[in-house]
Amino acid sequence: KASIMTSIIHHLIIDYGLSVENFYLNISKLYNKILLEFPSEDDPMVKLLIRKKNEYIIWDWDKTHKPVCLKYFDIINKFDVSKTRFMLYLEKK
Repeated sequence: KASIMTSIIHHLIIDYGLSVENFYLNISKLYNKILLEFPSEDDPMVKLLIRKKNEYIIWDWDKTHKPVCLKYFDIINKFDVSKTRFMLYLEKK
């Protein structure tokens, strides 16, 4: 029960309106281990999706995503992929 999730979180949450809580809750029901790519608020695609949505959207790892993620997962490792994206190795609690 493992997954590699790249280039999807910002589309599900920003583009399709899935709540941060529902995202982490539901992936914790599906997978025990996840390699998750997270694009920062400075990422060009995140900026484009927020601009396209034309709504006030808070997109921040430390303030918004991390506290929710930690309810369901332990962060085993974190490493940068680029200046605007990082990967997280998550294990279900």
